[in-house]
Formats: sequence, C-alpha cells, structure tokens
Amino acid sequence: DEIISASLRLCGVLQDGQTAGAQQITDAAQALNILLKNFSMKGWIQSLYLWVNIPLTVGQVSYTLGTGGAGTPIDRPMRIARGFIRNLNGYDTPLIQLTRQEYDITTPKEVAGIPTAFYYDAQVGATSTTVGAGTIYFWPVVNEAGYEVYVTVERQIQDITSSTQQFDLPQEWFLPLKWQLASEIGPEYGVTERQQQRIDQKAEYYLKEVA
Repeated sequence: DEIISASLRLCGVLQDGQTAGAQQITDAAQALNILLKNFSMKGWIQSLYLWVNIPLTVGQVSYTLGTGGAGTPIDRPMRIARGFIRNLNGYDTPLIQLTRQEYDITTPKEVAGIPTAFYYDAQVGATSTTVGAGTIYFWPVVNEAGYEVYVTVERQIQDITSSTQQFDLPQEWFLPLKWQLASEIGPEYGVTERQQQRIDQKAEYYLKEVA
C-alpha cells in the first residue's frame, strides 16, 4: 500500500494525507504484479532459492512440493537446484538429479533401499495432483524410517495479494517500483503529457540504476 500510495501521489491522484480508495488499490496492485512479472521475464529480478525439508516415508515413491505438499509451505518450485539425504546419524550424502529420460529408464521404480537420486516434475498446469504443486520422485524408495531429504528449490517472485505483504525484493527496488508503477498507471488517471514524460524518464533512470 505504501508503494501504491506513493505512485498515486506522483500522478497527482492523491494529495498529502489522503488515502487511496479500495478500487484504486486493486487496480494499482494488478499493475504492480504485471510489472514484477515483466521484470522477472527480462532477467532484472532473479528467482528465489530456499531450503525445503522432506521427511521420507517408508515405501513412498513420490512427494508433492508446493501448496499442500511436503516440507515448508511454498509456491510450486520451478526447478530444484540440488539436494542431499540425511541419515539416522545426521550425516549428509548428495543426491543425483535425474532428467525425465533418465528416470524413465530407471527400473524397477519401486526397488527398496536408501535413495541416491531424484527426479522433479514441475507439472505446470492442471496435470498436478495438488494445485500449485510439483512432484519429486526418489530412487530407490526408502526402506527405513528416519531419513530426511533437503532440497534447494527455485521459485518465482510472489504476487502481491494483500495490503501489508512484504515484497520478495530487497529495499533498493522500492524506488524504481514507485516510479515504474506511476509510469504504468499514469495514463489511466489523465496525467498530462509533460508530467507523464517526466515520470517515464525518472522511472527508466531508477530501473536502469538498480537493474
């Protein structure tokens, strides 16, 4: 809301002390999320990496990662960077990441043992068994309780969905976001051509500086 209000003031929509209306916030938030996706597509905003812990269940071949899935609640990972398995004594062993083709020819799929490899299927779209989740497969299938897997997952920048949500961005992005949002929504609020040019120039300058 702070970024949105600042952008609306740049456009002359709000005066000092005024509060943005609900529809103004909704419209600006939509524009802000579109901008974030555009910045990510251009490579200006990098993906986020985080650890996810997956406690293994004896005899279980696959686990979901993402909404409703195993480990820390996260968005569906785009990919997995690396992973390791931790044994009962706390020792870690790196896991081999298989391609789809490599996993397909690995048989039998349900052979019992201690996992040495994994394959991750991001399952983009409606093919996922859990909305917003991918599936990770381990081979061999764990045959002893107490083992855990830790994977480093890569996820996209999250959409802004609430008024107090924190950005998936460092603070140096706040100034470019303010001006970029003002540049994006200015035409909707009848900003004069001269004022729009000034906003566009400042927005471009701050974006290049941080990018």
